[in-house]
Amino acid sequence: MPKDAGVIYGYLAGEALRTRSKWIFFRQLFMDSDVRTKKLAKAGGLFFGEIQNILVFDLILSIARLTDPASTGKKDNLTLLQLISKLAQEKQVEITIALRNEYEKVEKLAEAVRAHRHKKVSHFDLVTIVKPESEPLPGLTLRDIRLAIESIEEFLGLVHTHYTGGSFMWSALTTRDDADTLFATLCKAECYDEAEAKGVFKKHEWEKFWE
Repeated sequence: MPKDAGVIYGYLAGEALRTRSKWIFFRQLFMDSDVRTKKLAKAGGLFFGEIQNILVFDLILSIARLTDPASTGKKDNLTLLQLISKLAQEKQVEITIALRNEYEKVEKLAEAVRAHRHKKVSHFDLVTIVKPESEPLPGLTLRDIRLAIESIEEFLGLVHTHYTGGSFMWSALTTRDDADTLFATLCKAECYDEAEAKGVFKKHEWEKFWE
């Protein structure tokens, strides 16, 4: 891969991996189990409700940034289109054609995400917020977000395969110190509450660890 294009690809792949990580966190917290969701609501419903909104908005921003134009005014953007542009400049004809075709899928799947970024997440469009019925945003589901993420991964996977001959298993990404770790701690706290209720621990003994 040409050096300049390789640098761009590396940063884009890194951002795609971070986006995948955030999707894993969201899924672990709010999608994997109704029992888990109820436990989170009991532990701090208002807090975790806000975390849910923050993660969704951050996923929207990540997808929208990656699918921004190659440049805005005189400033270049680090985007999928920028990678296509750089590869085209380097006369990488075969992969450029393949990526342009693949990007049409990405663009379509990210369309609703980008509309929400422009009107609701990055900016508070007056009409959209105050009179949403007059200019309604397109529907946006968690499935839409997942498919947009996967389409970006497939786009970058074409580059990886073209230059290395191998495949990149984005969905096989594992995380450490993630939402599962948090949930395990909450389960331990629940056990502590039960033990406290049985007199194993003195009431409020946990407060000595509060800082």
